[in-house]
Amino acid sequence: MVKNITKNYLAQQFVSLCNTAPLKDITVKDIISYCDISKQTFYNHFRDKADLMNYVFVLASHPLVEDMDDSIDGLRKGTILMAKVCLANKRFYSQLVRYKTQNNFAQYFLKSCEEILQNKLIRRGCNMDNYTKHILHTYCLGICNYFVEWILHDMIETPEQVADVH
Repeated sequence: MVKNITKNYLAQQFVSLCNTAPLKDITVKDIISYCDISKQTFYNHFRDKADLMNYVFVLASHPLVEDMDDSIDGLRKGTILMAKVCLANKRFYSQLVRYKTQNNFAQYFLKSCEEILQNKLIRRGCNMDNYTKHILHTYCLGICNYFVEWILHDMIETPEQVADVH
């Protein structure tokens, strides 16, 4: 439990730090200093800054995914709630989607979306053959690209409009 508390603390502090400095300029050393932790503590929890960035997304999205039912309406509600999280942390997410790294947010978001929907399909008894996985990948790619583009273009549409596109 202490490990999760520390990870969550680091994630919260990282978002706060991103509100005071550009994400691209923040180093692991800056995070360590801002959080008043040791270098070892940081690396006990995260491989690098990108891993921490993706964990922030996990913290925000996990409760939404857990509460989401398997229906189209459930997916719509989940999308609306995630869009609201992005709006509430607009500065952070705007920087996050622009930050290009080997382990970047767009790739992580796509992988997460595919895992969530695949698990939902499996629970419904769907056979996950190669064709189904390809269709799922294409569907998730469209959703994720649209969501990332929405963030890149200043989140002008309402969360409901974003969800209705899906």
